[in-house]
Amino acid sequence: MQFISKAKLSNFKRAFVRADLDVPISPEGEVLETFRLDKLKPTVELLQENNVHPVLAGHIGRPKNGEQSSELSTSNLKPLFDEWFGAEHYSLLENLRFNSKEKERSEDFAEELASQADIYINESFATSHRDSTSMTLVPSLLPAYAGLQLEKELKNLSKVSDSKESPKIAVVGGVKESKKEAIYLLAEKFDRVLVVGKLQKEEEDPEKDNVVYPLDYSGDGFDIGPKTSEKYSKEIFDAKIVIWAGPAGAYDKGFFEGSRKIAKAVLSSQAFSVVGGGDTIACLNQLNLLDDFDFVSTGGGAMLDFLSGKNLPALESLGYYE
Repeated sequence: MQFISKAKLSNFKRAFVRADLDVPISPEGEVLETFRLDKLKPTVELLQENNVHPVLAGHIGRPKNGEQSSELSTSNLKPLFDEWFGAEHYSLLENLRFNSKEKERSEDFAEELASQADIYINESFATSHRDSTSMTLVPSLLPAYAGLQLEKELKNLSKVSDSKESPKIAVVGGVKESKKEAIYLLAEKFDRVLVVGKLQKEEEDPEKDNVVYPLDYSGDGFDIGPKTSEKYSKEIFDAKIVIWAGPAGAYDKGFFEGSRKIAKAVLSSQAFSVVGGGDTIACLNQLNLLDDFDFVSTGGGAMLDFLSGKNLPALESLGYYE
């Protein structure tokens, strides 16, 4: 696997940067939170310092069947990027998911994208578990590198997965049913998996003694209850490693108490702490606690897949597993 931090950039003129642009945008087109964009800045600035023109590409949201909408247009990011990078010193492609060929792994779309640059950089760890045109086909057509943030992701998440320290605890929440599989895979790698949010145990779920579900809820089920918070906090306090993906409550509806108590427990422990995922980041940002964790991953689902031992398609395309 090649890293942009070690590349001889004078060999290149234009870089296709598969960026993580999926940030919340208001109906008026205002960028509401910039964490993922902030993490992109060092790679773009490195390219500019070496006279390599960045071609920024990525997606925002989940357009249906390639439908276009002004709210999900990457043009909403242009005022911010113009300020950061200089309007004439970078290019910004439209939301890749406005084209249905992005999800279809289209060779002709890959060639179209690759033709705009002479080097490929993956700076979208959060999408690295997706087998899509820009993530897995374009890097096969150009010299391909991991960006500065992706390098940090791999270093810190490998520290978690390779560690023999115990107890290792995973806190997993949210409402996505896709997290169910991750929970049971994580149970093979972690001493305890503490489930928060609306994910509930089903009768057909595999029996795993180290998967713990909430004892109670509050706020009409929109948050974990005090008994759960207390039990989880005690377990977390003794942990050596804690990873967390998914808020404990519906923070977008004002339910922060469960997440606040989980966060305080993690930060009161001596554990190496990693949090990730858009909702978790947004929640902890609003609690003003995000900067207190040891590492903040831009990925939620990608982080869980990586830590549960799955091969991520985009990392395969970069030769990470060779």
